[in-house]
Amino acid sequence: IIQGVLAGQEAQSEVTKVGTSFEVVLVGQRVSKRELDSHLDFAEKGSENLERLKMKNTLEILDNYLEQALKDKVNVVEILDHIFSEEAKSKNRRAVEKQIQMSGFPIKKGIAEFDFAFQPSIDKQQIDELCTMRFLESAENVVFLGPPGVGKTHLATALGMEAAKHRFSTYYINCHTLIEQLK
Repeated sequence: IIQGVLAGQEAQSEVTKVGTSFEVVLVGQRVSKRELDSHLDFAEKGSENLERLKMKNTLEILDNYLEQALKDKVNVVEILDHIFSEEAKSKNRRAVEKQIQMSGFPIKKGIAEFDFAFQPSIDKQQIDELCTMRFLESAENVVFLGPPGVGKTHLATALGMEAAKHRFSTYYINCHTLIEQLK
């Protein structure tokens, strides 16, 4: 009897000698030693390739997803589509997080967290329009002016975070610091 691990599952297998090759009974299936070695070699090489390609999410979800896909008898195209779409989502999420981190925002608050009832002089429709990022396509600037405590920083940060989600480069700087840097 051999104790083995294949695709993250412990299995107890019987090995019998048949002619010059070995056969391994693994979870109710007969697999030759050569085939088992091939699967293990592929799993090792696959992990190395995923690391080299920086497909971190795929490396994390692959074993569990393939196991479930085999149980559910999902076809190969659907498996690949799911794996690649999850990897793309993960890469996009990490890129947005990195962009927001690099932007220098003093707070991390979105538009949904802004209390328009507290500041009724701010036009919610105008802010919603800014969140579409059309002003960037028109090469227009947005400047929030007003006395302290009216929500300028919150709105500027929220707009910048929304821009980062659309993969635009963002950088936060307040007026005082900007003037100091320009001197």
